[in-house]
Amino acid sequence: MNPKNKFQLSHKMKLGVGRAYTNGQIMKYSSFGFLAIAAILGVNAIRLYVQQPVVAQPQVLGATDRSQTSASADDQFIEYTVQKGETLFAIAQTHNISWTTLATLNNLEPPFTLKLNQKLKIPKQ
Repeated sequence: MNPKNKFQLSHKMKLGVGRAYTNGQIMKYSSFGFLAIAAILGVNAIRLYVQQPVVAQPQVLGATDRSQTSASADDQFIEYTVQKGETLFAIAQTHNISWTTLATLNNLEPPFTLKLNQKLKIPKQ
């Protein structure tokens, strides 16, 4: 037997071309990939939706819920009465704290207007 005739190579193998994919096969494999990715993203979205969101609390000295007042917290602050013409920024500067800290401690909201004789709590130095 002639050694050349032992193996029969296909036409594509003789040309050095690998496996050919048809358009239908490419669509089939890519759709499986997209389906897997969509399933993973869907499961992750459901997991994030089900989890309870974590609400950040103010991280300022003395900034607590109004219902949780204690005597020890009052020892850390002085009570200041707003005078005519004073601003939040000026009061904060006088007491050497930032105006944002002062607003957070006193639960003030924009536009941060102060009223005459309004009581503010200011941290002791």
